[in-house]
Amino acid sequence: MLDRSVTRYLQTNKIVDDPTYDEAEIASQVYILSSESIVVPVVRSMNLAHDSEFVGQPNAGDAQILERIKNVRKLIKQFIGWNDRADADPNAVLEETAVGTFLKRLSVYREDVANVINVTFDSEDPNKAANIANAVADTYIATTLETKLKSANVVSQWLQTRLMELKVQAMDADRALQNYKIDNNLVNTDKGSLNSEQLSNLNTQLTNARIALTEAKARLDGIHQMSGEGIMGTAATDALTKLRSEYRDVAARASD
Repeated sequence: MLDRSVTRYLQTNKIVDDPTYDEAEIASQVYILSSESIVVPVVRSMNLAHDSEFVGQPNAGDAQILERIKNVRKLIKQFIGWNDRADADPNAVLEETAVGTFLKRLSVYREDVANVINVTFDSEDPNKAANIANAVADTYIATTLETKLKSANVVSQWLQTRLMELKVQAMDADRALQNYKIDNNLVNTDKGSLNSEQLSNLNTQLTNARIALTEAKARLDGIHQMSGEGIMGTAATDALTKLRSEYRDVAARASD
């Protein structure tokens, strides 16, 4: 059964589209299940290339005839300088024969349910048939997972590379911005950027506010001293109240 379910997280945070099996996609999986990419690993894992049910077992007379024919073919190929893969690797012939027999006995077809595929196999031994059919399904699942893993690794590497590129671009952009501010005498504040003329005016106002603050504090300290000596009258008390108010105003301006 081809699982269509996708976790809720992947539904809302997709990086790679998860396969949603439609009619054409399910039909293509039938061909994949019966392809050599699935069959060959099963033949090799179950050693079917050396199974007489798949490659045949000739009798003694036939074996001698086949051996003579093979020797004659070998001499002819050596004479004309022709060598093929079968002579170089005899096991390849057995594997190719086993795969051909395997495909003839394998049946892969869709059930009435849309996303269910049935796999059956014909063999002289019912247990072997069941094991081979299960091996086909297991190999298909393993191959599919491996393919998804490779795709995820490719996407992960691409995202990491892209992230590094974006970091470099961000650093270059920030460096260019800082250079522009330095070249144009711009200073950042919470309310925007200031040019050199505005900054100079504000520095002048700050200096004046600090001077006024210092003078006010000196006058306030003097009145406090007079109060401690008991020589402060009603007029001095009024002046002190006024001076305290002035001091707060000047302090607020200096802070601004």
